[in-house]
Amino acid sequence: MNICVVGHGRSLKGKLMGMQIDAHHIVVRLKGCRTVLGTDDYGNRADHLCASTEIMGTFFDVPAGTFWGYPKNGDYNFDRSVRAIMDLGAPVMIPLKLCNHWNNIFREMGGSHPNVSTGMAAIIIAAHYYEPKTITLAGFDTLLDPTKEFIRNDDIPRSGVGKINHDWMTEHKLLGKIREVYGCEIKPLF
Repeated sequence: MNICVVGHGRSLKGKLMGMQIDAHHIVVRLKGCRTVLGTDDYGNRADHLCASTEIMGTFFDVPAGTFWGYPKNGDYNFDRSVRAIMDLGAPVMIPLKLCNHWNNIFREMGGSHPNVSTGMAAIIIAAHYYEPKTITLAGFDTLLDPTKEFIRNDDIPRSGVGKINHDWMTEHKLLGKIREVYGCEIKPLF
């Protein structure tokens, strides 16, 4: 099984990779992707959509098969999440123990941030629940090469405010740990 996780990096813009993305067995997208979904650069499929539990309202913007709530702060508001899930009327998974486990590993590896990015959480969830042969990363420019400056595709709206401050170097090292634990290849789309 081959999974494609689609991030928000600018490298996909103008590359017409939508058909290659959609050709994977499973396509995982991140919050905010509604503005580029259905384009020749990004493709159409959204088998899963991942967003942090604080902004599960973004789930309503994208039709997906299943929604993954990432409890990035180590916990989540159960009542608010249940209301969002009931309003959504679609399958939602919130893998609290899994995310806490990997955030602990991230911090033990020297992460300068308390938690991994939503994109990294989507990669972890996909690796854990599918145990795929390959995870292809599309639009994860800085994660794949932390020496590159992070430049977000400005066609995708942000849910946060302020400067993006992910620890790309430690997340890049964490990819090696994910490869080791789940026995999968992690590679760029191009």
